[in-house]
Amino acid sequence: MKKSLLWAGLAGLVMVCAAQWLVLFSQIWRYEKVVSEGKSYYFEVRPIDPYDPWMGRYVALGFEQNRAKEEGEKITESKAYALLEEDEQGLARVKALRAQKPSEAEAFVGVKVGTLDKEGNRRFWLPFDRFYMEEEKAKAAERWLASSKEGEPIVAEVRVLEGKGVIHELFLGEKRLGDVLP
Repeated sequence: MKKSLLWAGLAGLVMVCAAQWLVLFSQIWRYEKVVSEGKSYYFEVRPIDPYDPWMGRYVALGFEQNRAKEEGEKITESKAYALLEEDEQGLARVKALRAQKPSEAEAFVGVKVGTLDKEGNRRFWLPFDRFYMEEEKAKAAERWLASSKEGEPIVAEVRVLEGKGVIHELFLGEKRLGDVLP
């Protein structure tokens, strides 16, 4: 009796551990799928370089556009979908916000939304606002971004697939951050 209980407990522990690993690997797989198959969109950003003792160095990104008009049904939840489009310079912008999930033919990402302003635009927060870096490269990146010429745009390349977005790279003008750092 005691032996069968021990085996049942051990089997339960193995199943819980396997489920945790499965969740972890599925998240990594989804991230890698967005990076490898997603369409690139380029967002103009304002970087800030904070430090998180648990997560390490990252570049926090403030996106230039943070308000858009609602389209379709009125948004009543704190989550919505941002429809993406590219402007004449090839930079991404949010065309509109929707309460309902768009078709897969449209480029979109899920966003958190806030209140309406006087012009009827709703505030939103994009889900990708941190670009994590290796510790040794973070200081060099901070100096590089600080030494940028006034007016030279800082652009984040974001890969988008099926409503998910992943920051892939940062650019200062035409220079890729990964090419400049040691």
